[in-house]
Amino acid sequence: MDFLSFLDTSGSPAWWQSRSCVYCTGSEYPVLFFSTFIERCKKSGLGHIQVIDLADSSIDSAIAQFSTSFLGNRTYYWLKNISELDAKKRSYWLGYLQSYQGPNCLIFFSDKHMAHVKSDSVNHIEIPDQFDITTSAPVFNALVPNDTRSCSLVVRAVFKSRRKISLDSICLLTYYMEASGAELEKFLNSLLDTIIVPESSLFDLSKYLFARKPESFFRVWQTMGFMYGELFWIAYWGDIFWRAYHFSRLSTMGQHEQAKKFATRLPFTFIQGGWRQITLEELKGALNYVYALDADIKNGVQGYPFLELLYLKFFLRHFDVRHRHGL
Repeated sequence: MDFLSFLDTSGSPAWWQSRSCVYCTGSEYPVLFFSTFIERCKKSGLGHIQVIDLADSSIDSAIAQFSTSFLGNRTYYWLKNISELDAKKRSYWLGYLQSYQGPNCLIFFSDKHMAHVKSDSVNHIEIPDQFDITTSAPVFNALVPNDTRSCSLVVRAVFKSRRKISLDSICLLTYYMEASGAELEKFLNSLLDTIIVPESSLFDLSKYLFARKPESFFRVWQTMGFMYGELFWIAYWGDIFWRAYHFSRLSTMGQHEQAKKFATRLPFTFIQGGWRQITLEELKGALNYVYALDADIKNGVQGYPFLELLYLKFFLRHFDVRHRHGL
């Protein structure tokens, strides 16, 4: 079942009556969406919903709960992201869930690259990585029912400077829609780009950094660098260098299908061959620098000067040991 159909029909308790296991997959775990979704189900009158963390529960006690019902009433168990379980537990639960047929209903998420549940008794929902102007509109309307005008305003504003946004970004915006009320248009004009960073700007930053074009890079950085906190940039660059390192490592080994799993958020020019111009040592060194800077900031160090030092070090190849030694 595709995600938009699921979102449209799962708001009705009747849809759930014949479901014993609902299995959601995606490239990333949309924490905010599932928090919103579970609350939506509770308000719809679905029935008793219970959250169970399989990492903290013994297998025997969890199975005992899943196998019994009280006076014939179903319980809907939200099992969170089972990708985070250790390999042994994950393998066991995937096998169990694949054959589960009641009496309750189990709902869980898994990274689509980790789990392959194929069973007629399991309803599989794949969550797209990103949503464009066409696919995001019904998501907004489903999460904010009976307010088509506000949803349309937000969609138009968001996609003026973005091609796609994540599911969790949509959920975050629905919270701001509710909080801003009659001031929605003012919020969109003044704060939207602070909350949901224009993807094009972030791609430009990583594109110019990896292409070693400092003038173009710092022109973009001067525009948006101080719009977001230090910890945002630490998280952003940590993710970019981590993805770039694993993409390059796997591509060097000829494992191109595996490398594609890390391509999300990386600039197109890097994916198409730019990775060959940057050594693994550089990417690893930059990533370690970001990790160290993260620890320093949390201990009270002012981060922005050291962020700019990160960029300069990368442009000057200071993370490349061979270049530093003239090899």
